[in-house]
Amino acid sequence: MTRIVVNDNILAGTGARHGRGGRILKRYKKGAAGAKTGEDGMLKFATITAALLALMASPAGAEMNGAIRIGVLNDMSSVYADFQGSGSVVAAQLAAEDFTKHSKRKVEILAADHQNKPDIGAAIARQWFDVDGVDMIIDVPNSAVALAVADIAREKNKVFIGSGAGSALLTGAKCSPNTVHWTYDTWALGHGLARGVVQQGGKTWFFVTADYAFGHDLEKQGADQVLADGGKVLGSVRHPLGTSDFSSFLLQAQSSGAQVIALANAGGDTVNTIKQAADAGVIGATIYDALIARCALKAKVDALYTWNARHFQQFGAAIAKRLRTL
Repeated sequence: MTRIVVNDNILAGTGARHGRGGRILKRYKKGAAGAKTGEDGMLKFATITAALLALMASPAGAEMNGAIRIGVLNDMSSVYADFQGSGSVVAAQLAAEDFTKHSKRKVEILAADHQNKPDIGAAIARQWFDVDGVDMIIDVPNSAVALAVADIAREKNKVFIGSGAGSALLTGAKCSPNTVHWTYDTWALGHGLARGVVQQGGKTWFFVTADYAFGHDLEKQGADQVLADGGKVLGSVRHPLGTSDFSSFLLQAQSSGAQVIALANAGGDTVNTIKQAADAGVIGATIYDALIARCALKAKVDALYTWNARHFQQFGAAIAKRLRTL
């Protein structure tokens, strides 16, 4: 027996569409419109199922009316809505249903839109923990919101699993015994990709960065690795979250003359940056080409077939001699 409770906002005066409290929506069905499928959905399904088992074994798993309550807190109306949003809620619902087939325990899934604002996310987290009996909060794309929620989870001795946030601060300076950072983080993304690209000849960089915790941290991690490997960061520009026009930022990046234009953003911002870069004639995919080239060398292939040989020629003679144009 599971249900979805949507609490769009729990404070007056913060742009709430439905005022205080929550409203029960119809149950999400398999294949519901807007639901995410494939690897993303399976990752969230596995995350939540494992979290349920961990929560059941924990003394922090206090129940309300005999049910474990899990809050899915994410962006349902802006740049991350298509990548998490209602899809995360559906995944949580499916995982809870699967869990209850093998347990007498009831699980209730609550969901809310933090609107990419740390104060709203923190207020919802406090309401859930203090009033609504929520045992665990999950998902939370937007690292600034996630860091605020992590602090509250530690204060209340509750559980927080960040499966949408990226900042390495969650397991670094802001590490907490109440927080689990699931999937990726900015340290892995920044250092891994920067090392691969610099080693293949991408020595000069310019960052287009989302102006909040995630973007700042991703730029820092990438820049640190570029400098450590002997490259140079020629500059960076920061854009507000949810920017619609990236033309001025891309112009600055092009004007820098950097070999690599690195996007330290995510979600809809990344999609829009890439679309507008393509319209402006900026050659993209350098990171992916560099990783392909690196893998080809490690695998000691005899030939690398491509439609875009000139994109790979920048990675040195060892790659150039293996190139075959289709």
